[in-house]
Amino acid sequence: NSLYERHGEEFKTLETVQVPLVTVDSFCAEQNIDSIAFVKIDTEGSEMAVLAGMMSLMQQRRVGCIQFEYSIGWIDSRRFLMEAFEMLGSLGYTIGKIFPNGIMYIPSYDPHHETFQWANYLAVQPDWVKVFPVVH
Repeated sequence: NSLYERHGEEFKTLETVQVPLVTVDSFCAEQNIDSIAFVKIDTEGSEMAVLAGMMSLMQQRRVGCIQFEYSIGWIDSRRFLMEAFEMLGSLGYTIGKIFPNGIMYIPSYDPHHETFQWANYLAVQPDWVKVFPVVH
């Protein structure tokens, strides 16, 4: 499911429902959550919106690791992986692609990363970089 109209035969919309939305920033404030060690975002194209909704926590370095999915859902939301690299990089996160045996950290964005193929990425604060196994 997605907040966006999906394109492609495998994503036929059978019905539309309204869902309540809340940002991570406001949820954490309401629940008195001071920091988050690990966040996993798999929202079928809304990953950038979720990241924007936790901007305050990220700016205050109160989120250690963020795993996010990148897929063809980003086409429907008209977003690019470049935006995630720009946002997270400006906040001090190191970004890597997740593989079964570890993380391949990516020193900088390259347009060739825009494949819209299902993949998971990990953004980590500097003190978390060495926590995960690294692949080259």
